[in-house]
Amino acid sequence: MSELPNPSRRGALALCVRLTFAALWLLGTAGCGTAPGAQTEPDAALDLANDAVANADGTADSGAQKVDSSADPDGAADGDSSPGDVQPVDSADVPNTPDAETDAAGTEDAQTDVALGVDASSSSDDAEADAAADTAAIDTPDAATQDVDDGAADSSGAQADAADAMADAEDAVTDVSLGGDDATDSGAPADVIDSLDEADVGPPVDVTSAMQPAGLASLSVQGAAFVAPFAPDVHDYAVYCTAGPNAWTVLASAETDATATIISPQAEAFDGAGMATLTVLENDAVVVRATATDGTTADYWLRCLPHDFPHGAFVDAQPTAPGYYVLGNTALGKGSSGYAMVLDSRGTPVWYQATGTGACLVEWLADNILAYSPLLGAAFGTNPVGKYTVLDLANAATAAVQSVGSPVDQHELLPLGAGRYMVLTYPQLDGVDLSARGIATTTIMDCVAQELNADGTLAWEWRASDHIDPVVESSELATSKVAGKAVVDVFHCNSLAVNENGDVLLSVRHTDSLFLISHATGQIIWKLGGTPQNKDSAPFIALTGDPEGGFFHQHFARFLASGNISIFDNHSNNAGPARGLEMALDVTAGVANLVAEFTGVSNSAAMGSFQTLPDGTRVVGWGILTAGAVKPAMTEFDAMGNTLRSFVFAANDIPYRVMKVPTTALNLELLRAGAGKPGL
Repeated sequence: MSELPNPSRRGALALCVRLTFAALWLLGTAGCGTAPGAQTEPDAALDLANDAVANADGTADSGAQKVDSSADPDGAADGDSSPGDVQPVDSADVPNTPDAETDAAGTEDAQTDVALGVDASSSSDDAEADAAADTAAIDTPDAATQDVDDGAADSSGAQADAADAMADAEDAVTDVSLGGDDATDSGAPADVIDSLDEADVGPPVDVTSAMQPAGLASLSVQGAAFVAPFAPDVHDYAVYCTAGPNAWTVLASAETDATATIISPQAEAFDGAGMATLTVLENDAVVVRATATDGTTADYWLRCLPHDFPHGAFVDAQPTAPGYYVLGNTALGKGSSGYAMVLDSRGTPVWYQATGTGACLVEWLADNILAYSPLLGAAFGTNPVGKYTVLDLANAATAAVQSVGSPVDQHELLPLGAGRYMVLTYPQLDGVDLSARGIATTTIMDCVAQELNADGTLAWEWRASDHIDPVVESSELATSKVAGKAVVDVFHCNSLAVNENGDVLLSVRHTDSLFLISHATGQIIWKLGGTPQNKDSAPFIALTGDPEGGFFHQHFARFLASGNISIFDNHSNNAGPARGLEMALDVTAGVANLVAEFTGVSNSAAMGSFQTLPDGTRVVGWGILTAGAVKPAMTEFDAMGNTLRSFVFAANDIPYRVMKVPTTALNLELLRAGAGKPGL
């Protein structure tokens, strides 16, 4: 994409414009339209404008810098089972997309190193150890980027040549002076553009600064790096702060004919050198306002992140559809505390909330409504007063969601509309004979799905022990203690989804199976994966065409608009890699056909998610990857399976899930207003 001239070159452009209009005036009625046969592709106007500036100041315009990101996040070449490869069934790996344009402030690799504060290709043994230790108490009981052919036709005679140059200059001047990206999308009224095509143009007029919008040309905090580098059209930034007061020297320069002032947390003026010094506390937002001569303003937000906020950045980032990433650091890296967070497309936190312990489930529920919880137990929810906090950003109000009769579990909060939810809970059940599996303990942690009314009362529930036999169906019998009592986690349910009939899709990790449950009768409609048995004698569906032989210890089962089903396959305790899987079910034939898989760098011990967006983009949260020099928290793929970007936490913090939502789903002003505020 062509690059607009920067403010320091506008004087040269103005001179060039004046000279062009003078030539045009001398031509008089000889004509000023585009030369016959000339092509005026939209982006050619931008190229001409940049060439005019380059010729005026002697500087070539090289365009945006690019980063070589042909390697996958783990440094492995395409073709391996890395996050850069999607593997459709029975086909070769799809190569990564071409290198993407990056901000002119620097290359993406440099940005990543600054933002993370470490070499992203490695992490300390201590960080690895701490992250691994924290995962034991999460989810796993056993550890936790045209050329435009200007194509101008040949013209004969000096007058025709002059007319060609004049027409090109008109398009360039219109595009640049009116602030548009091209002659067809300049934002200029049609009569303004048409007037440039009239024979009598009149004396030259300097229009390069008459409609300059408000904005900053530069912004920084002395001695501190932004999470993502400055760009004039980006308005949200963050700095990793230290505990207590932080002395900031903010440096800012406004665009031509605009002024800059600090309006928050208190009014501050910039001195003649464009500097202002102020004391900033953790969670504070410094807001710098640029004001144009016509009174229009543009605000730039600089957030002072808490000292224990996890450091992270996007790596190998290529252009993606606009959106926000919703997640939390469940397993804590060294020096981190738990935070539910919303990141923009550059990795800058625009909202966050401290959760104390690791932030487990963090969900977007509806427009401007988020939900989050801390860890509510070790492998499952055991906190008798544990709850989900539902945050209405528009009203700055919160509500609690809890299960009925036993502690709410931390794995799922499924909104059903009208204030209703479906949750999981793990009540204890005594007297279960597991001796055939060599287990003397007779108390199990059951799995119960509950549908809750808007007032929190119980509307419907389903109990796994009534329909699933742990002796013949469980692939893992994980023993632990709850309040000192020995228990066995035989089911470990971890996700819920509901289809148009109201039937429930349940993921049961310790059976390596998915179950479709009739909401009307409670009976299992079918079982996918694991062993063929179940207490309801429901039809068994086997996964076919899978080179990995099936999914293991899966998470996040979801119905897709296509009618297919997707899951995140941790592939725990198996040699193959963790994967996002899409499957097409033929219930009558009793088979599930593998449609596509998106593979990681290793298998995953626990946690994880696999989201399919309407445009075909996939977002994979990898959970606890067990190997790889770089362990991305998430990877985003395009519809063709090419890697678009990965997000890496510097100390290997690990999210339970990562979800992407459109920017229309969350109001930016509301996110800014609630960031870092207790309860919001």
